[in-house]
Amino acid sequence: MIPLSVPTDSPVPANAGAQLAKLYVEYRAFVEGGSQGPFTSSLSSILSIQGSRVGVDVRGKVDVAIFSSELTSLGMEIRATEPLTKTVEGSLPIDQIPAVASLPTTVSVLPILKPMRC
Repeated sequence: MIPLSVPTDSPVPANAGAQLAKLYVEYRAFVEGGSQGPFTSSLSSILSIQGSRVGVDVRGKVDVAIFSSELTSLGMEIRATEPLTKTVEGSLPIDQIPAVASLPTTVSVLPILKPMRC
């Protein structure tokens, strides 16, 4: 089932949305449980997930160059930027979702969805 809202007790701020909150919780359970092998999420069919990274669009409040630097320091691999909307697209370590969402310069963190087949 696809989550629609972030639980109030979530370790992930609401500006990251329910899907990234669920992904983070699943990933932490995987890591803390000492699981071996590749991580698999219940959201793998809809989110762009590769190993321990997830594709995201992060919208900021500051100049995209400054914001990109902040995101890179948290492990984000940047693929593209859009200065007009102050959006940075790339691949983020799943365990850094709360840190990115908590930055005072972050407006929102949205997952990149896989294309749907008709």
